[in-house]
Parts: sequence; structure tokens; C-alpha cells
Amino acid sequence: MDLMNEQLKLEERMASLGVERFHRQMNEAYQSKDATKGKPMRFILESVINPTATAIQRFIEEANTGKAGRRHVLVRYLKDIDPNTAAYLTAKTLLDNILHSPKLVQMAINTAMNVEMESRIDHFERKHPRLCATVLADLQKRTGHIEHRRKVINHVIKAQNEEWKHWTTAEQVAIGTKLIHLMLEATGLGEIITRSKGGKRRQYVVQMTERFRTWLLSIEGQLEVMMPIYLPCIVPPKDWTGMLDGGYHSDAFVYPPKFVKAQTRDHRKLLETADLSNMMCGVNMLQKTAWKIEPRTLEVINTMVASGQDYGVLPLLENVDLPPKPEDIDTNEEARLAWKRAARDVYTVNEVSTSKRVSLLKAKELATEYSKYDAIYFPYNLDFRGRVYPIPQILNPQGPDFVKSLLVFAEGGAIENKEQGDWLAVHGANTFGEDKISMPERINWVLSHTKEIKACAADPIENRWWTEADSPFCFLTWCFEWTDFLEQGWGFMSHIPIALDGTCNGIQHYSAILRDPVGGAAVNLLPSPQPQDIYGEVAKVVMDTLLKEVSNNNTNAAKWYVFSIDRTITKRPVMVLPYGGTISSCRSYVEEAVKKQIADGKENPFSVEEWRPAIDYLSSTVWSSIGEVVVAARVAMGWLQQTTALLSKGKKPVHWVTPEGFPVVMRYENTKTSIVDTNINGRVQLNISENVPLSLNARRQRSSIAPNFIHSMDAAALVRCLRLSEGTSMQSFAAIHDSFATHASNTAQFSVNIRKAFVQMYQDNDVLEQFRKENQHHIKAEITSPPGKGTLDLNEVNNSPFFFA
Repeated sequence: MDLMNEQLKLEERMASLGVERFHRQMNEAYQSKDATKGKPMRFILESVINPTATAIQRFIEEANTGKAGRRHVLVRYLKDIDPNTAAYLTAKTLLDNILHSPKLVQMAINTAMNVEMESRIDHFERKHPRLCATVLADLQKRTGHIEHRRKVINHVIKAQNEEWKHWTTAEQVAIGTKLIHLMLEATGLGEIITRSKGGKRRQYVVQMTERFRTWLLSIEGQLEVMMPIYLPCIVPPKDWTGMLDGGYHSDAFVYPPKFVKAQTRDHRKLLETADLSNMMCGVNMLQKTAWKIEPRTLEVINTMVASGQDYGVLPLLENVDLPPKPEDIDTNEEARLAWKRAARDVYTVNEVSTSKRVSLLKAKELATEYSKYDAIYFPYNLDFRGRVYPIPQILNPQGPDFVKSLLVFAEGGAIENKEQGDWLAVHGANTFGEDKISMPERINWVLSHTKEIKACAADPIENRWWTEADSPFCFLTWCFEWTDFLEQGWGFMSHIPIALDGTCNGIQHYSAILRDPVGGAAVNLLPSPQPQDIYGEVAKVVMDTLLKEVSNNNTNAAKWYVFSIDRTITKRPVMVLPYGGTISSCRSYVEEAVKKQIADGKENPFSVEEWRPAIDYLSSTVWSSIGEVVVAARVAMGWLQQTTALLSKGKKPVHWVTPEGFPVVMRYENTKTSIVDTNINGRVQLNISENVPLSLNARRQRSSIAPNFIHSMDAAALVRCLRLSEGTSMQSFAAIHDSFATHASNTAQFSVNIRKAFVQMYQDNDVLEQFRKENQHHIKAEITSPPGKGTLDLNEVNNSPFFFA
């Protein structure tokens, strides 16, 4: 088989599949009369807002001078609504339907109904601002269904006995017709013509102009080639040697993938002159890794999907039925509201499940197709921070559990001794969830469950103990491999990537940067006989604080102490802290975790009235407890945010260069002029501004610097580790940001390289001082010196068994 020739045909197929998907999505949007969901019509919608809003504003101004003719009376209906909002509602209503040559009267009524609803909500908001804000915010989070939003808002307004004189049909026709006329005159995209019906009755319809039709076809032609469906390769991807030279092999893509995606203009200039050889070396090493499909795991997934049984480990294979309606739903308000809440939860579950189910079926289909090849490969590229991502979507080594479980190394690594076999065992314990104990305990856990492991490997459908694992499908793939190893003994060729994960990796980086011994110890930068659990440590501080408050007769503290706060409640607030976590996000995560424990059977000690202040108290306690354990991360984040705010004040983006030589430019531009606020559709972001100078979004710059800086550092650590492994016996690698993997036979050496790369990076580079100097070049104001360092000895990372484990 000529694999290269087949690869070139595959790349042509990727391009054509993208075109087919594009037109399928466009046709679905057009046929469902929701055309602005598609990118071409969305682009046109964005383009017509400004001229339409200008026409509406001019009409209102002329009417106020008496120059608008006999229709100036319509101004009283439009004077209180923002012209951008009126323009958006008019354009969206018309463009969603214009391909079907809709009747003018119906379009006018639909447009006016939307405009009236906006006016009515504005009127209601002036009298009940807090209630209206709460309802609209809740709807924005819960549903994108416009008709459902409309009904909910109408119900709320009606419940407040608000008076509103509804527009008559005649008024709706007049108002909507005027708005449509203004839009068509301002844009030239449509015209109103008459058509005969049955040879007698004549109707007005809105029809696209030839100019509009040509423009739409042109936009479709440009967009259809921009979204190919990237798939794995069947030959090693082309090494990256330049920004556009690498990855796939052919010129099938009109817009081929770039080595660095999502570049801003000033970032692109830096990248053109930067030395990216280190980054290209790391990415090329990942691309050379040969993979194959694990047939036994694929067979299990196929069997489960065919039977319709998800066993709690696959996305729901069928939508959940709505709860039965109460018999007295029309007369019992309480029962009706309870049913609506339950139905809303089901709608949410089904919406999420549908998306995951589609991903599952696509991944399964691709895995089946690629299972015929002895080896497959994944091209990679970088985001603007230097983080490494596979270019193919759906099926890749960074996918969800059921996708990762389908991929194993194509080249085997022989397990020749106990150390190598132990690493294979540790991986099994880790994927099951037994990763908070020592290495010998993990190995013993595996040995003590030999019977269950073999049973799962022999018949996974009948013996479903594996479904209890944290990563069930990855654990099942390991069960197959471990059973094979037990049968074949030394010399067994292992194919599973043995993953080594960092402990709350963002805090590991911050603790190393500031040499923080307290935070460093909590995240395993220092040697210890047992793995440190920072989430458990914070939970312990919370419980100690609650106990002290109990003696002060604090009722909330007493009830929470009895409830018992564990690591599951503190985990997410701690985990996201180095990535920009706030007291607000902490509250959200704490409440979510507590509700889950209650749903799982724990008794709720608080009444409905007590709930909000109780959660406020607990989340503030968790937040302050995090501060006692995680000191350096907060200090470093604060300095980065302060420096970024100073740069934003000087209207400068943020620059820095990672220890691997990758230049980063963080520039989030202000999109305020591209926002249309609607009550029904929510806040809609549109590119409606014309000739508006781009400006920095200072708030987003400040909130984004902490996560982006750390993401660039973990990307540098990965690349340095890969480079240290170049030229050794290691040939196969997997990486998901702060999780690195290779064969069991090479894991011991790889773990040494991971530690060495991390230590080197921060011993050789004072990254905060370098950050200060780099940005001082771009601003006159003096940037303060970075926070001082503590006493942590970075060399101790080399001796810490649980740093990455």
C-alpha cells in the first residue's frame, strides 16, 4: 500500500468534508428559517446593523422636526428603544426568512412583536429593576430558546399586574413595515414586490436583490474552504520548519493550519523574527509518535452503543423523558412551577447529552475507520501562549476518557524488570482513582484486585467493576494490557501511555517561581513519604476555622462543621485559583459541590431562607483558608495583575518570552461597540463597528494574565522535557498540558526528565523579573519589582516522588 499517496487523498477528503459540512449546516439553517445561525448570514447581519440603525435614528430625528411625513406618528413607538437594538431585531427577523421570499405583512408583524417586547421589558425594568435583572440573568444562563424566554418574561410581567397597552395588529403592521423599509433602503439587500395568488389576490413579499444573492454566494464561497475537517494522518506528519510549513503534506487546504494559531497583528510580527526552534522540536517529537486503535476497547464501546446501554460511563444514548405533568397543572400554581423546574433540568441534561453523544458516535466511527492501519499520527500546533494541541478534532490523544482509551502507542516497549512493571501497575491504580496513596500502596492495590481485573478483561460487559473507575475506559484498556502482561511475563510489549500528572500544576509553577516552601510542600515540590493533598489541606483549615467559630456561638459554623467539609468541596476553588479564580467563582464552586453532596444523600442542615447566607459564609471561609495554604500564587497573581493594569492604562498589551524562547503577546481588544443588548436574545456580540480604533479591554487583560502566564509556563516545561528526551530510547510521547506520558519501560527516565526540565526552567530564568523588563520597554511608568522569593530549594523537586506521579 502506498501510504503517502493514500495520505494525500485523505487530505483532499478532509478539505471536501469541510465543504460538505459547511453546506449541510447552511442548508439546515436556511430551511429552518434560522439563517443567521450560519456564518454567511451572520456576517451579513453584522454588516447591516450600522446602516440600519443610522436610518432608524435619522427617521426618529426627522419625525421630531415634522419632516417624516404621515408616518411620523410611528415615532412614539420607537423613541424609547435603542436604534441598534431595533436594527438588530429587524435585520435578524428578515434575514432569517428572506431566502423563502416571505410575506411582508407577516415579517412586519414578527418584527414589531419583537420590538414591542423589548419596549415592554424596558418599561417593566424601570419599575422593577432588581426583579427584571434577576429574571433576565437566569434566562441567559438557562436557555437560548427565544420563545421560551418570551413566555417566561410575559408570565413574570403579568404576575406583577403591570399595565401595558398592547399594540394592535394594524399598529404592528405599520411599525414593522416602516422598519423593514428603512433597512432595505439603507442596505439594498432586498426589495418588496407583489405577487398574484391564484391569479386574483395580490400579496407583497420581500425578495433578495441580485446584489444580495451575489454577495451571499461570494461569502459562502470564501467560508466553505476555511473549515476543513482535520483528521489523523497515516504517515508521520511533516516536521514544522516555518509558520505555514509543517503538519499535513499537501496543498489541499486553501488556508492550511499555522504553527501558531490565533495571532494578533503585533504577535505575528514577533513570531516572524523569533527563534522557534525549541518549540518546533518539541511539537515535531509529539507528531512523530505512532498510535493505533485498541480493538478490544473499541469493541466494548460498539457493543454498548448497539445495545443502547451506557452503564453510567458513556454519554446518555437517549434523551431523558420529560416528567409527567401533574393532573392539576392548570389550576395548581405550585405544582405547575415544580413541574417546569423539573422539565427545565431535563432539557438541560438532554442538551448537554446530545452534544456529547454526537462526539461519541463520531469518535467511534473514526476509530473504526482508522483501526485498519498499523499506525496513525497526529499533527500538532500551538495557541498564542505556546500550549500544544492536536490539530485533528474528535479523535485525538487529548480527548475525553472514552476517546483516549481507544488510542495506544503503535510501537511497543518491552517490560523487562520489576521497576517497569511497577509503573504499569501504578498507571492502573491512577486511572481507577487510587492516586492519593504511596507508590507501593498503589502497586499493592493492583495486586489485591487481580481477580476483578482479569474478570473485566475477560468479559467487560458481564463484569462491570471497571465502570467504578475515575477514568473507566482508560482503566478498561489498562485491564486488557495488565492481564496480557500477567500471562506473558517479562519481555511483554506494552503499548499503553503511562501518564504522569502534576499536583495542582498552576500552584506548582507559582510556588517554584517564588520559592514558596509552604505552597510547594502542599503540591509535592518537596519529598514526602505520602502524596500531599492540597485540596484536603485546605479542607482541614476550613474545619479548624469552623471549630473555632463554633465556640463563638456561630450557628452557620456549627451546622457546617456537622455537615463536614472535605476535599471535594475545596477542590475546584483551589484548582482554578492560579488560573484567575475569584471569591465569586469560589462561591459558585462551593455551592455546586455542596448541592451534589446533598443530592447524594447528605442531610441539608439549612432552610431555604438560611441557604444563601450559609453558602456565603462557607465560601468566604474556604477562600480565606486557601489564602493560608496558597500564599505565593496569590502574591504572584496580584503582581501580574497590577502590572497588567498599569500597561492597560498606558494602552499597551502584555509581552513576555517563555523559557523556551516563545514570545507571547496578550491583547484582548475592547468589543463594547460590538455589543447589542436585547432583552429577548440576551447580550449579542456583533462586529457592527466601522472605522472604530481598536482599544484594549483593561478588565479582560487583568483577569486573563494569571492563567495565560501559567499556561505559557507549563507549555515551556513540556517542550523542555521533550527536548531532554530527544535522542534517547524514548520514541513515543503523549501530553495534555500538565500530564505527560511515555512507555512503562521508559517512565522512570521520563520522570527524571520532567523534574529536570522544571528545575532547570526556574533556576535558569527569573521569569517574573524577565516579565518586568520585557514590559518596561513598552511603557514609561515604572513597573514595581516582583515579589521577593522564599526559601524553597528547587533541587528538592528532583527528589520528590509525587511531583508528577
